[in-house]
Amino acid sequence: MPSPKVERYFIRKHGRIDGPFTKEDLRRSGIQTWVEVWNEDVFDWQDAGTFEQLQDVLDQPPPKWTTGFSNGSNGEWSDTSGP
Repeated sequence: MPSPKVERYFIRKHGRIDGPFTKEDLRRSGIQTWVEVWNEDVFDWQDAGTFEQLQDVLDQPPPKWTTGFSNGSNGEWSDTSGP
């Protein structure tokens, strides 16, 4: 029994082509709607925002990344990583 086909995507951003990526890779990266995407199912590069297969990826925010620093309400950065 053949294994299910895994969709692989390539992105073109600022003239540079990277990939292949899975949909989960793109979700984790927080791909922007303006990044051009291509896979073997389409004829030409398309903006991710118009790429039908990626709508579920774009509808979910990427995981939050924290640095341990915070920009307080006074506009100054402070270390929040410890006591």
